[in-house]
Amino acid sequence: MFVQFQATGDGCRTSVFLDGDSQATGGIADRLVGFRGAQFGTPDDWDTPATGYVARVLARCKVSVSVPTQDATSVSVLESMACGLPVVATQLQANAQWLPVDSLVPAQDSHALAQKLAALAHDDAAAHAAGQRNAQRIQQEGDRAVQMDRMDALYRGLLQRPVTGIVSR
Repeated sequence: MFVQFQATGDGCRTSVFLDGDSQATGGIADRLVGFRGAQFGTPDDWDTPATGYVARVLARCKVSVSVPTQDATSVSVLESMACGLPVVATQLQANAQWLPVDSLVPAQDSHALAQKLAALAHDDAAAHAAGQRNAQRIQQEGDRAVQMDRMDALYRGLLQRPVTGIVSR
């Protein structure tokens, strides 16, 4: 399920893009239904990665939020970093491997999440700097070519080492 939520009110336009089922998104979509001015839609071209829909959505965003309660590297975190967005994520080991401590919030702590989002919303320079750091980190360490070159070097290094300690039974 991919849900796009847009709302306007008090001179502010907010768009929220949720990727995942209701349980995975903490039921957020279900709770937004009654919000004044809410509109929901499912993009027709979401199922076709070649359309570049995700990249176009991320290009319009100011911040990316990933708040799972279980530890795994989220593809959306890496995609958002590659697009130069600041990312706010839960304090999980996988997120801590990619993001600085000041980008992390405790799991299920909506107050801490709201504070981080408000800080980024009110400080364009800090949000931009965080996004640039994220993009640079992905270019240096997360790019597929960089990862594959590193694995190739590791395998070649293993092949050049003498085989020792083999015990036959």
